[in-house]
This record gives sequence, C-alpha cells and structure tokens, in this order.
Amino acid sequence: EDHQIINEEISNVYKQYVIWCQEGNLKPLSRIVFTRNIKKQGFDNRVVKINGKAVRVFKLVTDENQ
Repeated sequence: EDHQIINEEISNVYKQYVIWCQEGNLKPLSRIVFTRNIKKQGFDNRVVKINGKAVRVFKLVTDENQ
C-alpha cells in the first residue's frame, strides 16, 4: 500500500510507520531518526494550521510557498 506523506501531520505519519514496522517484525527508528531520514529524501517539515490547530506536516522542499 502506498502512503502519501505530503501535508500529513508528522505524528500521524510516524504512527503509521511504527505500525508498518510492527506488522513486519521490524524495529522502528526513533521519531527523530525517522524524520531525519525523511528529510534526506527531499522533504522538510513546516508548521501549518489544520482546523485551527498548529501542527507540523511534511512538505516537499520544492513546495516552499504552499
């Protein structure tokens, strides 16, 4: 199953990653290391408002103004 991470809350993406690891009997990376690895793939994180709440989401580096 293909999961998109653009504009998704980092906490939700990490939770899905941990579930994926558990289902595959893999040891998940720490949240910090996971986020660093995502950044190496051309993503960054930004604070945006979703339903009036400030949350961090993943953005493509080329999506600077979105």
